Amino acid sequence: MANTTRTTISVPAGLKRRMDAIKEPVNWSAIACRAFEHKLAEIITRRGAKSMNDVIARLRASKEETETVEYQLGHTAGRDWAAKKAKVPELKHLEALWDQLLPYDWDSWCEEGDNDAYSLAERIYFTLRPDEGRDRSRAELFWSETVGENYTARDAEFYRGFAKGAIHLWREVSDRV
Repeated sequence: MANTTRTTISVPAGLKRRMDAIKEPVNWSAIACRAFEHKLAEIITRRGAKSMNDVIARLRASKEETETVEYQLGHTAGRDWAAKKAKVPELKHLEALWDQLLPYDWDSWCEEGDNDAYSLAERIYFTLRPDEGRDRSRAELFWSETVGENYTARDAEFYRGFAKGAIHLWREVSDRV
């Protein structure tokens, strides 16, 4: 990335072993950045914002925290859907997309851009059921049955979490199916 700086941090040996034991790609730098943003916002809040940069840093951390909550809600919903309702072909389609985009293009694919005619919820549905075409009404029905009537109130982080939650559960059980 153009606007990044490499730095070194130290973690306890046991934590590093557990991090290395994870069999899926994890962007540890992004996770650390969120923690740093959160701590900076905490300090700014405690001492009071003194500049516009302080205000921006505090609001950025607040946004990250909200997105993390939505992501976790989606992740739980995705795991639940995969465990209780998903069909194997749906999970295989989602996993294939994940593998195709892995590891770094996934988040870009999930970002809803102004040039994309479909929402992230619709694109995930179209991935799950490619044979049904790009029928928005079917996507709407799927999400209202899966997430509830207020599915349109969810933001992209929820659906990103949903997809990853479903993929994670599938990867835990796929070799036994």
